Amino acid sequence: MIDAQGRAADDGGGLSPHGAVQGDGEEGIVKRDWGGGRGVGGGGCAPLDLAFSRDDLAKLRLIVTDRCVATGLAEPRWGDFVLAVHEVVSNAIVHAGGGGRLVLRQVPDGLICVVSDAGGGFDPLVPTQPPEPLDAETGRGLWLASQLTDRLDFSSTPEGTTVTLFVRIP
Repeated sequence: MIDAQGRAADDGGGLSPHGAVQGDGEEGIVKRDWGGGRGVGGGGCAPLDLAFSRDDLAKLRLIVTDRCVATGLAEPRWGDFVLAVHEVVSNAIVHAGGGGRLVLRQVPDGLICVVSDAGGGFDPLVPTQPPEPLDAETGRGLWLASQLTDRLDFSSTPEGTTVTLFVRIP
């Protein structure tokens, strides 16, 4: 679950941190040594490692936005990256059992976000053109994410899917 200030709170359900929490004034936000990532106060964003569910989508988007802005990623790139992450998280919610895990960290040249779920997997081909029909309301999430990031990788097995998004910070 996420509280009213957009912070993760481990209440036994919903959005919750993975791993040990270290006190930094952001209760429930996980900070780890990611080997090259930058933390709060170091000119970047605090690493994030959270479980999420359908109820957390809007607040999760706000948290990712805050982290992107903290890195110095300029608009429109941070908005593009947030939308790409939102699309991938939405896919996990809709197609893979209602939730998953998001890991966001800053690396020396950009931001990496890994979204994983325990769904049944899918055909891992990202279309290079918008899927047909052009007026469809769904079916463009991975295509859109691939257009809005510098790199999109994923692996899918019957046990689940992992999507990795990367955006460069100039």
